[in-house]
Amino acid sequence: MPGSRKPWLYSLLLAFIALAGPASAEAPATIRILADRHIYARESNRVRSIGNVRITYKNTALTADEVETDIQERTVEAKGKIVLSEPERTLRTDRLVYRFGERAGTAGNVTAQVDAFYFEGRRIDLAADTLRLENGSLTSCSLPSPHYRITARSITVDREKRVRARHIAFYLGKTRLFVWPALAMSFDRKGSGGVSPKVAYSRLAGPSAGLAWSLPESPRTKGEAYLGLSARRGPVGQGRFERKGKFPLRLNVSLREEPPYTQARDVLLDRLPEVEVGFPEARLAKGFLTLTPAVSAGYYRERPSLSRTTRLQAQAALLGPQLGGSAFRTRPELQAIAARYGSGDRYSVVGLGWQSDYLLRGEPAFGLGYFKRAASGTTPFLFDRIDLAEELQTRLALGGAPNRLNLLVQYDLRHGGVYNVEFALNWRYHCLEPRLTWKTRQRAVGLSLVIVGVGGT
Repeated sequence: MPGSRKPWLYSLLLAFIALAGPASAEAPATIRILADRHIYARESNRVRSIGNVRITYKNTALTADEVETDIQERTVEAKGKIVLSEPERTLRTDRLVYRFGERAGTAGNVTAQVDAFYFEGRRIDLAADTLRLENGSLTSCSLPSPHYRITARSITVDREKRVRARHIAFYLGKTRLFVWPALAMSFDRKGSGGVSPKVAYSRLAGPSAGLAWSLPESPRTKGEAYLGLSARRGPVGQGRFERKGKFPLRLNVSLREEPPYTQARDVLLDRLPEVEVGFPEARLAKGFLTLTPAVSAGYYRERPSLSRTTRLQAQAALLGPQLGGSAFRTRPELQAIAARYGSGDRYSVVGLGWQSDYLLRGEPAFGLGYFKRAASGTTPFLFDRIDLAEELQTRLALGGAPNRLNLLVQYDLRHGGVYNVEFALNWRYHCLEPRLTWKTRQRAVGLSLVIVGVGGT
């Protein structure tokens, strides 16, 4: 009867399909079809299955309202409410042409899930190891109205779970934040890389906005970059790359980005650009000491001093042994910097101090640090000069990943009072992780949005 499944026809179909497979030493895989009703066309060797159709082949399953199967080619044409389930991806669509033997096909008006990411597109082309969408979107947010999504003219996902998209637009809710010509990232959790928008404001530099992205990590390499536009400074950017192995290397490139060690409150510095090369750590005194050297070179322009010239700088940190146990650790440190400028000036800094951390569940929860610095020579720049000759640091970390609050307070022991306060707050809101920072010395605030599973963990 029409409303029942017919076991005799089901067995007949299995026999036909098995006979249709290529002759080999191993028995061919069998396509198994269940449906409310089957119509078999002997002339074309095709089967039309209607109502509650379920097809299985190896580790792939297909459900649909109606399916026409070419037994010889192992190809199906499905209609209606379709769900295709493969080991690493799931597709939902209303029309599908699929070749079971090749795990390949095409679909229209499709939604797909690969790991924890969701894709939508007008058309999708499937292959065994890749998928390609046209006029599609992607998100890691499973809500009916996702908090964010990235649209693109084309999106390709390869077997290594690398995503490449062209002509993208990033939406926060229904608001388009920015457009970008291309995007490449990975959502493999073994080495996630991704993209996140950033906005910032400082009293001197004004507002700025841009994109930060990280390269997929590997056992030997990792990297990140930022490219943005500042209202008062124009294009700004920064990139970091690190390689481990036989020839380890650390490389930092900066364009008009404020260096993290800038201490002068009212100084605006442009690095045009600056390149820093870090060398591998050297173990000294049978591992008792650790030396970390680096060299940087660049052209600098500073306001309001209007100084502009080149600088070549060598720096090194000598770390002593780490002392303490499971709840407390401390380590002494010696710092040395020597700089030579295009103006002929020379400037050097020597610093000595220590840092201590109190641990909670294996993570630093409270820290103290003391540093004393002395300088000699002359420099044409204000940002190089030592503002904080004797410093006491306190650090506080509350919570754990992904919700965490970090607080750094720097005290000026020579002149008295608080020199600087830095505040950073991370919290996860479903599929987004906003990060808020505030620095009192530069009077700067920053906000970035990390996509969970792509730009962060």
